[in-house]
Amino acid sequence: MIMGRRVVWVMCGAWISLAGCNKGGDNSAKTGGDGCASANFKNEAAKFCLTLPAGFKAGPVEKDQQAFDGPNAERFVISWAAPGPGEVGPESVESLAAAGKIVEKGDISGGKGKFAVYDEKNNPTRYIEAIAKGTTMNIRCTTNGPLVGVSGGVAACKSLYAQ
Repeated sequence: MIMGRRVVWVMCGAWISLAGCNKGGDNSAKTGGDGCASANFKNEAAKFCLTLPAGFKAGPVEKDQQAFDGPNAERFVISWAAPGPGEVGPESVESLAAAGKIVEKGDISGGKGKFAVYDEKNNPTRYIEAIAKGTTMNIRCTTNGPLVGVSGGVAACKSLYAQ
């Protein structure tokens, strides 16, 4: 009987560690109903959350951005700024992607944002631009890399939710 409890405890502990929830500081798992319920990373200060793919770790917040590093040197960056003159918003995503061939586009952040995945025209490089409009800030997620080497960053950017 005691052995059974230990197995359940170990299994629960393993599941929690696999979920990748970040604890402490500005980063914690969200359990509310605001679009972040399934996210395993949240930045309270910038008011965004996303689902980090397996193997990715959040770097420190540096002024108005935060980098996330993953396997095989893959990286994506989240930046934020208050809307204003010169600041890009969700409506700018397709024009930002116009430099290449758009391979996928759509809505994110409960309809408050847009993303575009595109390939550079003369270079085997894939990019993503994702921008979500939050209550006080626009949140932008970007990554680029080899055509097959940015799947984690693309998935993370598509999961971006601005509060």
